[in-house]
Amino acid sequence: GETIFGSSSIRAYRALVATLSERAIRGEKTDEKFTSCGKDLASNAFYFAEAAKARIFREAAAKSAKGYSRRKLPLKIREEEGDILHQLSAIENQWEETYLKNEEAFKRMVERKKSLRKKLDSLVSTLRRKYPTYAALNYPQPLPPERLPLKDNEVILEYALGSDAGYIFKVSKVGVEALIKIPIGK
Repeated sequence: GETIFGSSSIRAYRALVATLSERAIRGEKTDEKFTSCGKDLASNAFYFAEAAKARIFREAAAKSAKGYSRRKLPLKIREEEGDILHQLSAIENQWEETYLKNEEAFKRMVERKKSLRKKLDSLVSTLRRKYPTYAALNYPQPLPPERLPLKDNEVILEYALGSDAGYIFKVSKVGVEALIKIPIGK
């Protein structure tokens, strides 16, 4: 569905990159919610910048492939994936309305969403083992910057755009060495 994989998720990623970058620039060190995505806020911002780019690539690849790689999956896996994604999309579509109307129903919805995410995670693990090309295209998994396979004398310059500024990450073997903000228009 559009709310799970479409442009709204790209905007959410970009907003998260901007927020984490601003916090890192201010000197804040870490956020417990994102420890699996890197060792500090700059690393977390880099991780989500990569996730946004992976999502954009995935959507472009899916449009050009027109579902070819999905047809290679066994019918049972395609049906399981479709069912989980359909249910998650339905939850997304009812999320705000349920939150505003009924606290108990919202709590049940949160639990249902957690359960579906666990099922999807399990399915994606299977896809990564048995159908790695499909998994790479449809469920990209960026690495935290400190886990990139860089040599001692190599760096990556990563660019990410937010709504008010652009950000440049200088990444070496040890992770994000520098994070620079460039206001829009410069």
